[in-house]
Amino acid sequence: ASTIEFWRALCPDLTVSEGGPVSPGAAAAPFFAENRTPNRARLAEDGYFVVVPHRSAHEAATEVLPTTGAASAGDASAAAAAAAPHVVFDTLERLAKAVIKLKEAGWPSTFLLVYDEVWWLQQLLVSPEMAASTGNVPNFDNLALLVDPADGAAGFTPHRDRQPVDVQSSFRPDGSPKYSTAWLALRDATPDNSCLYFIPRHADPGYIDGDGEGPDDDMMRDALASKNRYQDIRAVPLPAGGATFFSHRLIHWGSRGSESCQHPRVAISFAYSDPNFEAPALEGTDADAPDFHLRLALAVRYCNVVVLVTYLSLPLPRSRCLSSSRDVSEVCRLSRYGLDHMCPIDPPDFEESSVQCLA
Repeated sequence: ASTIEFWRALCPDLTVSEGGPVSPGAAAAPFFAENRTPNRARLAEDGYFVVVPHRSAHEAATEVLPTTGAASAGDASAAAAAAAPHVVFDTLERLAKAVIKLKEAGWPSTFLLVYDEVWWLQQLLVSPEMAASTGNVPNFDNLALLVDPADGAAGFTPHRDRQPVDVQSSFRPDGSPKYSTAWLALRDATPDNSCLYFIPRHADPGYIDGDGEGPDDDMMRDALASKNRYQDIRAVPLPAGGATFFSHRLIHWGSRGSESCQHPRVAISFAYSDPNFEAPALEGTDADAPDFHLRLALAVRYCNVVVLVTYLSLPLPRSRCLSSSRDVSEVCRLSRYGLDHMCPIDPPDFEESSVQCLA
C-alpha cells in the first residue's frame, strides 16, 4: 500500500505521479462567477462566502464537443475553451466515485489525497480564490469527506476549526482570517444528504471575543440563547463544483440527512493559513504539487490517530510541520508499517466523527 502501483490499481480512473501532480491539460477557463472583492468583504462580515460554477461553465459542460471532421483554427480554439469546464466536472465526478471506492475497499476517504486530481483542483479552483479573499497560503490540513445518509451517517457536530488563545490577533486589521478553509462539493450537497450549516459572525458572540473555558460555558448555548436566534442558522447547500470559504472561527457542522436519500455527500476541504499564525504542515516544498510520498504521508498523518495510535500504539512526530527530511521520513516509515500491516480496516472506524480531533 506504500507504492504508487497499489493506488493506481485501486482507482484506475485517477492518476498518481511520482513527482508533483500532473494537470489533466485543460486550459484554466473561468469556472467560478467573478465576484472576488465582495467575497473578501463578506468573509470579514459574515465569516464565510459561497461561490458556484459560472453559468457559462454549466452551459459549456452540457454541450456536445465536436469529435470528428475538420475544424478551423477558430473552431478548435472554441472547442478547447469549452473543454475546460468539461474536464473540471468530469474530474469532480471521478474523484467522488473514487471516495466511494475507497470506502468500499476499507480505506478512509482522506487517502484521496494521493491522487493528482485533488491537487490540480486545488491549484485551479481553490488557491486563486483563497489568495484573493484572504492572502492565506496552503496549510495542507486537507481532508476528503464522505457522508452517506442511507447508512445513518452524519457530518461533524458543531465546532470551530481553531481555538487560538488570542482570538482577535488571529484576524488581520481588515477582518480577514489568518486561517481559512475551502469546502468543495464533488457532488451536490443538500439538506437531504448533509450540507453544511453555519452560524454567521453577527450572531456569534464568541466569534471575535472567544469562548469561555469554564465547565458551564457552551458556544452553542451562547450563540443560540433564545428561540429567535435559531433563525440565524444558515443552511449552505452547494451544487457539484460549488464551494464555501470560511474562517477558523465560524461555528459550522454537517447535518444528519434523510436515510431515504440515495446520493452520498462527497466533498474535499482545503485548509489555508498565514504562516505566522500556523505554519504549513509541509515545509520546503511546492505548495500546489507535493510528491507522492509527501501526499501519502499527509493522508496517514490525518488518519494516524486511528491507524497508528489506536491500532499500533506507535508514537508520532510532535511537530505540526513535516520538514523535507526527518519528520517526513519518520511519518513515511510509520505510514509504510501501518499501511502494509494494518490496512485496510473497517470503514466505520473512519466516520467523520472519528477524525474530528484532527481538524
